Amino acid sequence: MSLSLARRLLALLTCTLLFGRPYYSAQHQTDQSQAESPSPLDVHLTKPLQWQNGCLSVGLDRTNRSSSTIYIPVMGLYISSSASEVAENGKGKRAEAWINVFGASDILSWDAKPLAPGGTIHEHACLRANVGVVSLKRNSYREIPVSGRLKIQAYYYLTEKDWQKNKARQEATVHVPPEQWKKLERQDPSVISIFSAIPCRDDGCKANCSIPPLIIHGEERSVPDIWSDRKDWNERGKAISEKLAKNAPTCPGDSRSDH
Repeated sequence: MSLSLARRLLALLTCTLLFGRPYYSAQHQTDQSQAESPSPLDVHLTKPLQWQNGCLSVGLDRTNRSSSTIYIPVMGLYISSSASEVAENGKGKRAEAWINVFGASDILSWDAKPLAPGGTIHEHACLRANVGVVSLKRNSYREIPVSGRLKIQAYYYLTEKDWQKNKARQEATVHVPPEQWKKLERQDPSVISIFSAIPCRDDGCKANCSIPPLIIHGEERSVPDIWSDRKDWNERGKAISEKLAKNAPTCPGDSRSDH
């Protein structure tokens, strides 16, 4: 795949995902309004987060506690790790950001599955200790640690009609120019968001282990990851990590580009 083609693919995918919430933004995920309380969908961790065999183990249940069937999107569960964004020079006020670590895919599906009253979906994820971020402006790739907090977002539709309406819209975007997408009728799903502190890794180093990693403005996760094996991108990413480490020293290996 040529570099120019890869860029176009990434741009098209990012646009599609942003318009097709859930509709996922690889970097910034603004907390959306919660469903009216009480929500028909209960989301909770089944056990405390813990590091096992080099990955963060996450056990999660989604339960329909209403008296009616609800519909769970196939692409309806996203987990993000916190980060602190700074200006391109590495200085200035820090802004909260989120990097997706679970749920994003370049294989898109607008299908949903019914969840009967009292039904539960059991989920287990093993999250890598680091996640890769790219800057298309700087042509850089590097890895940052999964630390700080996790944000878990679970989406659902109250009725089959709502799901079908949204599915029809997403399928229509294939035949309609992007500038006309806003004219299509949309029915976004409801969302439940929960947060949890990420425990420190048991690697003998505790410095700043609960603090979100620094990223520069414009860095985001690439889905699919098409940059991690590029030596020149990794070298520029390493330089960024070294520069940011001066502002926020971390344990060796916590913020790296070592492919």
